[in-house]
Amino acid sequence: MDITEQSVRAHYGELLGVGKDWEVKKVAIDHGGRELNAWVEWKEGRVLKCPECGRKSAGYDRMKERTWRHLDACGYSTLLHARLPRGQCQEHGVLAQRPPWAEPGSRFTLAFEAYALEVMLAARSVSSACALLGVDWETLARMRTRAVERGLRRRQLVDIKYLGVDEKSFGRGHSYGTVVNDLEAKRVLEVVPNREEESVREAYRRVGAEALAQVAAVAMDMWAPYLKVTRECLPQAEVVHDKFHVSGFLSKAVDQVRRREHGELRQVGDETLKGSKYLWLKNPDQMNNQQTEDFAALLSINLKAGRAWALKETFNEFWHCANTGAAVKFFKKWFGRAKRSQLAPIKTAADKIKRHLPNILTYFQHQITNAATEGLNSFIQAIKANARGFRKFDNYRIAILFYLGKLEMSPFAAHTKP
Repeated sequence: MDITEQSVRAHYGELLGVGKDWEVKKVAIDHGGRELNAWVEWKEGRVLKCPECGRKSAGYDRMKERTWRHLDACGYSTLLHARLPRGQCQEHGVLAQRPPWAEPGSRFTLAFEAYALEVMLAARSVSSACALLGVDWETLARMRTRAVERGLRRRQLVDIKYLGVDEKSFGRGHSYGTVVNDLEAKRVLEVVPNREEESVREAYRRVGAEALAQVAAVAMDMWAPYLKVTRECLPQAEVVHDKFHVSGFLSKAVDQVRRREHGELRQVGDETLKGSKYLWLKNPDQMNNQQTEDFAALLSINLKAGRAWALKETFNEFWHCANTGAAVKFFKKWFGRAKRSQLAPIKTAADKIKRHLPNILTYFQHQITNAATEGLNSFIQAIKANARGFRKFDNYRIAILFYLGKLEMSPFAAHTKP
């Protein structure tokens, strides 16, 4: 079969996805610059349509030539060039035809953007993707932002039963953001700056009232703004104070006991507790042989820290109670022991648990924790590390939703023709 110039142009038209209304008029290869250039034109006689309403438009003029980068071919950068025709719509005025190969305003084809998104997801940072794609950081960052916005527009929030609300550090010092997660789908739904009442309210507003109305329970810590706004925005949902946070402040109480006792012992020259901080905080199942031996020696001594640690460990049995009634019975016994311990930090922690007990007991109805949230938080930390931090919270939010939002971000499905 003879290969004619016309067949080559038609072949490139198919490969480039220019559509039935366009045709490739010229293809040129620049071997020195390693570029393949294709010039595309609107076919004569094709009807112009308004990109807003889809109605037939009278021909008006052609715009200046524009260039789009396409996927590389055989190691050559591929560039599309075209002058977009403009039509005059009676309702919407003079508007250019939207090319089927790119989104409005983009300098890249849909195929290139889709590939770039896959590279960014695999590379885990914009900077790494830049080196692979040969595109500057700002361009890829804008592409990622468009992808997240596209994904959020498409997102259908249905059958959301359990939410998790937690804080996550943003920058240095006391700089936080609030993260709302879908616990069952293990995805981030929204990220907002700060952790005050207005922050949580804004996060819930972005998730949407329709989605919130489906929620049966929300796992969170005992932070008052989270609790207040959740009751306000999700009146039908039960609050479940996360067991990992309860265990966390019991561990903090143990550490406070250890520090006080260490100070008392050092005054009389006793260094028994020196260097033992992390033994009291570490899960015994995760200790190596030496740590297990050292910790057993500490527990064999009549230390206040040992009694505090024993009370903290005993409370873990609370979560294995068969039902709410059994949990209440267990707590009463444990609370009595904690109050008789004469260990001020433990007594304070016990009082706090008692105050919040109704929202701790809801665990036995819903059996949810923020374990999924903690898993997502570890990924968020990795995102921060890979990006070497974020100067703007908006970039932080976009990165989290890009990697952890489970959004449908492909540019192809978003590109529709009237």
